[in-house]
Amino acid sequence: MKKINLFILTLFLASCDAGIGTGFLSKLLPTLLFKTNSISTQVGTGVTLTWVSENANSCSASGAWSGTKEPSGTENIVINMAGQNEFLLTCTGTSNKTAFSSLVVNGQKIFTGRVIDGYIRGAKVYIDQNNNFSNDENEPSTFTDNEGLFQLQYEHGTLISEGGVDIITGNQIDKLALSLPLYGYTEYKTVTPLTSLLTFFENRINLNLALGIDNSIDLSNTDPEAMKNDAPIYSYLYEKGNQVAILALGLQVFVDEQSGDNKKSEGAFNSIASILEEKYLSLNQQVNIESSDFIEKVVDHFINLNITESINFIKPTENSVANLKNILSSTLPVIELKSNEDITTAVFNFSTSVLMDDIRKAASNQFDSSLINAYEKGVTSYIASSQNLDEMDLSPNTELNFDNLSIVSPNGTLVMDNETSISNTAVFVNNFNLVTNDSSLPITLSNIANNNGQFTADIIVNPSFYSFERLSALEVNFNSSEGIVLNPESVKLDIFGHAFNNNKGNHNFSLVWISPVALNTLENKKIGTLNFQLNSINQSNIDLVVESTLIGGERNSINSKESGIDTTTYTIISNQTEINI
Repeated sequence: MKKINLFILTLFLASCDAGIGTGFLSKLLPTLLFKTNSISTQVGTGVTLTWVSENANSCSASGAWSGTKEPSGTENIVINMAGQNEFLLTCTGTSNKTAFSSLVVNGQKIFTGRVIDGYIRGAKVYIDQNNNFSNDENEPSTFTDNEGLFQLQYEHGTLISEGGVDIITGNQIDKLALSLPLYGYTEYKTVTPLTSLLTFFENRINLNLALGIDNSIDLSNTDPEAMKNDAPIYSYLYEKGNQVAILALGLQVFVDEQSGDNKKSEGAFNSIASILEEKYLSLNQQVNIESSDFIEKVVDHFINLNITESINFIKPTENSVANLKNILSSTLPVIELKSNEDITTAVFNFSTSVLMDDIRKAASNQFDSSLINAYEKGVTSYIASSQNLDEMDLSPNTELNFDNLSIVSPNGTLVMDNETSISNTAVFVNNFNLVTNDSSLPITLSNIANNNGQFTADIIVNPSFYSFERLSALEVNFNSSEGIVLNPESVKLDIFGHAFNNNKGNHNFSLVWISPVALNTLENKKIGTLNFQLNSINQSNIDLVVESTLIGGERNSINSKESGIDTTTYTIISNQTEINI
């Protein structure tokens, strides 16, 4: 009897198992394993995606990839977008049951940069993402090599360099903190004393104008050390950069000697930028940073800044402040590109060593009468003696040689066809400015340039809009008086997307730009160029009205569908400047 029961039980289990095979197994859910060989890679390079599914007939991709996929497979994907690239995969079984998985690959943009005040090795370089001038945890950082070069993954923020050693002189410059605001990705960037001023300018397009630097020069990617002998505009750029560096370094050394805070020079650059932009806006012309008046105002601004912000700072004596002003006012005009490289180096060596020691003496009231006389009455003799030079070698370089060279004014051009040397000659240059009282615009025009009566101006989108993902279109209308002629192809864009031009006549022109991916692709500060000409080169105070609307984002509301229409009137001002060369 037991054997019969056992046989019946076996038959029952077998029949149940057969039922599971034909009914239950067909209803099993599909499974999916989805992985990548790398969760982070540089933009433009590839990763490998691998997936294995069971109980699935097909798979469908979405997100950063698309299309129908086999139930199992491998695919190489090129990462073209910076940031998070999300890959989604859904696999479907015979009963329409699905399995879903996703993974994220971070697209990195690596850029090369160089720290330049002379090339600086061993400087710590980092991207300050919260703008506190400190290398916080998770902020990318590195050090410059023996040629001042570095590489970093691009992030939004401010690029900062701290300390290091000047390659040419071998002098340690621990107090020097240089910076560059990162307005958008480019493959190469330079960090210099002049880009440090950009960090603190309210309207960065004013910096070239304020210093008289040629409008064609982009400070964020120009190497003044490498190009200083290429043309007078680069020699001048090199000079202004070194002067600003020594001014900032001298201010910081003085204050640190007073307070013992051991800070870097970001506050000094802030003071220089504040006074420079203030004087430029009040005068509407180039500012002479070598003048005693300018230097005195910068010194006073910086000392007041430290009185306010540093609890350790003790207000210096009037005598020590007066000595600091005299030291800097005497030395800065001597800092320039000399006719001989060794002499240029010697002056910079003096400025980063002897000069800084003397500033410390001034701060601690150890600046005796002999040093006062050395700076006030014979600074070139003092420099020559300390650097074993002939004092005549330190005289200003008054003779320049021009060979069919265009002398470029801060905002215009005068062509000279001289093949002889010019010495102590007065030249009158036509300058052209684009002036507006509105300093915070969605769309700005800057860097006006004159090419034999054909003018160009850069079209720039305010960097504050770069972070708005939904910014996907813009419309700009240009309306001018009869004094301006807009060319048939007045606007040339250099950004990704679709542009539609509507030429309404010689004085009116409109532009519509649309992103094909409905996302913000504005990565570069310059998005295009406006071309125009004046009916008369001697005309002045001509108005150009710009109406701009940005679709998908507004400065104070990331979720806004459309910004209001911003109408700005630019005035083209022409004037003559006398330049002595």
